[in-house]
Amino acid sequence: MTTPPIFVISLARAKDRRAFMQKQLQDARLEYEIWEAIDGKTLSPADYQIPLNDEYWRKRRGWKLTPGEIGCFLSHWTLWREVANRGISVALILEDDAVLPRDMNFLPEVLQAKTDWEFMRLHLFKSRPYSVAESLPSGRKIVVFRKRIGGTVAYLVRLETAHKLLRICDEMRMPVDWMFGEWWRNGLKEYGVIPPPFGHADGESMIAVSGVRRKMPRTFGEHLGSFFAKVSDWHLHRKMVRQRTGE
Repeated sequence: MTTPPIFVISLARAKDRRAFMQKQLQDARLEYEIWEAIDGKTLSPADYQIPLNDEYWRKRRGWKLTPGEIGCFLSHWTLWREVANRGISVALILEDDAVLPRDMNFLPEVLQAKTDWEFMRLHLFKSRPYSVAESLPSGRKIVVFRKRIGGTVAYLVRLETAHKLLRICDEMRMPVDWMFGEWWRNGLKEYGVIPPPFGHADGESMIAVSGVRRKMPRTFGEHLGSFFAKVSDWHLHRKMVRQRTGE
């Protein structure tokens, strides 16, 4: 089975990171396409391609999206749109700080798995509790995570998922990984691979870190609403994990 198209989201001014990714992919003899990341530092609201709902995140978490978070959101969003427009059946999407595995032998197993997945995480910043959905011949497992998973370092996305993500992410109201990561609310069939095939280079992604995150004032009612939203999230997440795993 051939490797699906590989896209690397890369910020033009992050030259060292781009060179790092290009060397890894060339050494592995993998074809890839550089997807020019959107630099949030250079944008004005008139440049946003989808609406920004800044108040949602302030009420829920106490801060507004930084320019870097906005640029990261739009970088992934425009790439999903490209996958949808080209009709690409499955795409492997990497950020410019991903560390490639020694081989890509896990890919055929994931693509031929019985699990009906739409979005497959291939990297974790830290371990999370999970339930096994399917064991793969290599010893890796397809899993459902029992806690929220952040990050967009490496993942697989299907064509129909790209269309679905564009509908889910119809506005910017939280960081992109939070937005599509709430699968228990948005219905996305999100899974992950354990052990995760891809690693992460030291340091933070330059795509997402520009701008200072500042705490914003919230009223007592907004704090209370945020608390009840977290409680509701916790209960719904537990319920959906049980449904998905049959536990």
